[in-house]
This record gives sequence, C-alpha cells and structure tokens, in this order.
Amino acid sequence: VVHSHANVGVNKAESARTAVLRLNDQVHCIAHRTRFTSHNAMELLDGYDIVVDCSDNAATRYLVNDACVLAGKPLVSG
Repeated sequence: VVHSHANVGVNKAESARTAVLRLNDQVHCIAHRTRFTSHNAMELLDGYDIVVDCSDNAATRYLVNDACVLAGKPLVSG
C-alpha cells in the first residue's frame, strides 16, 4: 500500500515516490506531476529502462501499455 490517511492532500506521484524511497533509498525514483496522455506518453517514457504503472483508471493503463509496446519498454503494473 503506497498511500495512507497521512497522505491525504499530497500529490499521488510525490506520495508514491516517498513510499518507494522509504523502502529503498538506493532507488532512483522520479515523480512526474503531469497527466500521462497520448501527446506526452513517448516523451515521458524516453530515458527510462522500465515503466511502473500505478494509474487508477483503465484508459490510462491501456495508454501506458500501448506506449511501452511502441517504445519496447518492459511494463510493471500494480
């Protein structure tokens, strides 16, 4: 579980980043505080070796999957 009552009002991306770093401070984790859209998908994936999808709706999950297939990036969904 990434989010808790203590995170109410905190940006989801920042909250998730904080939780990941709490588990392993050796991980390089960047929170993108922007919507993932068909207009910025490929740009957001550029430069990453792996994509972790923690989106909360089906449309975004499908878009992330499509972008990862096109970019040849492994996708982890959670």
